[in-house]
Amino acid sequence: MKELVDDAGGTLEEFLRFRGGKISEFEASYYTNMLLKGLSHVHKKGFVHCDMKPGNILVFPYKHPSVLVKYSPKLADFGSAKRAGETGFEFVDRCSGYKNK
Repeated sequence: MKELVDDAGGTLEEFLRFRGGKISEFEASYYTNMLLKGLSHVHKKGFVHCDMKPGNILVFPYKHPSVLVKYSPKLADFGSAKRAGETGFEFVDRCSGYKNK
């Protein structure tokens, strides 16, 4: 597992298990910020993910040593995603103010 996380990446679920369920506050805030930016982008395109969980977030190692955080999270598994109007509820992206129509 160490090789998977260090060299190729894996899911956030695997990453957290490998780290004993603990990451620094800085890492948590960085990953949360990156994931929220990704969700905001998805929402602007008119979609809702519908299945956010650590197993559906991929974690890739950065190849640049100057980066403070060693890994980059990416949203994955859009198999349950729906167009915003198909979900039966309205959402507002609080970052951009975007409302689904």
